[in-house]
Amino acid sequence: MIGFNNIIGQQKLKDYLRQTVRSERVSHTQMFLGSPGYGTLPMAIAFIRFLLCLDKQEDDACGVCDSCQKIKKLIHPDVHFIFPTVRTKSMKSAPKSADFMHEWRKALSENPYLNDKEWFRYSGEEDKQGNITAADCNSIIHKFNIQSSESEFKVLLLWMPAYLKKEGNILLKLLEEPPEGSIFVLIAESETDVLPTITSRSQVLRFSRIDEQAIIEALVNKKNLSHSDAADIALAAEGDYAEALRMLETSNESKPSGFLNWLRLCKEMKKPGYHDKLIELNKFIDQVNSWGREEQKNFLQTGLGYMRKMLPGKNDGFIPPELRFEPEKIQAINELINKNYYFIERNANGRILFFNLSLDIERILN
Repeated sequence: MIGFNNIIGQQKLKDYLRQTVRSERVSHTQMFLGSPGYGTLPMAIAFIRFLLCLDKQEDDACGVCDSCQKIKKLIHPDVHFIFPTVRTKSMKSAPKSADFMHEWRKALSENPYLNDKEWFRYSGEEDKQGNITAADCNSIIHKFNIQSSESEFKVLLLWMPAYLKKEGNILLKLLEEPPEGSIFVLIAESETDVLPTITSRSQVLRFSRIDEQAIIEALVNKKNLSHSDAADIALAAEGDYAEALRMLETSNESKPSGFLNWLRLCKEMKKPGYHDKLIELNKFIDQVNSWGREEQKNFLQTGLGYMRKMLPGKNDGFIPPELRFEPEKIQAINELINKNYYFIERNANGRILFFNLSLDIERILN
């Protein structure tokens, strides 16, 4: 069950949301703004659970009342969800979020820190462009014009309003003049992606990066990692728990230590005995070529996190001395990684790409 006590970090926001409920000063329209990996979606569900709980405890919902049990299963009749959907081949009309509630419940139970691309995999249509349809907006307007069933509140959780285009205008009157007892929680990654008319009607709560120590503790306690492995991943994840989970799922070679080993091989290719290093590099590139496209992208994303840690003032002693480079070299390597990340997304050959990238990095370092 998703509650305040299960959410990693973001203590100030937890305290603020608890206080607004206790003091009965809950804003009717709120926008939780930040990367999915910062915990915007689980925080929204924890907030709704606390708001509707029939036996609130000091710092969280009770977890056992009828309301909490229904929210745990995402079946509370007064809590409604809108999220981007994709029209499947079998659909004869525009899709609505209600058509995908089974997949939505499964996705949140497995990873409440998921992003939009991960969500589309659950619907089986990850290669298509998602959308929040006019049919969904009209459905919500209808539901909010009906009296609540069990609670004094009727709640809408709108995830990823960036997928609302002109259809978003359908909701403006509802947001501007909500029926009594209506609470709207919008979850967005970037303020610039949301219709300004929607943002202007919302109280914006900005989520910051999660404290590195909090991610380490979560990986140790929830994923049974050793402290050193958890610290490796937390360092590269840069405050994004979703990114930490993606790194955790990759092979050992593509985890943070694998990136540093690759960088070390690139640096030593022109030293005495470089033939042995070249053989070792080729073995590593063969391994990279066997990964899926997502794992190759995760590997480069991990690398960007490490390169930022090498900048002056950012290194906390974790990066070994032989892999601390001048800022201009770090910038040049970052540009190379970003460019090749783009090529991987467009199905470049992994073996050729990583071999050429290794040579380019070697030239920059030497």
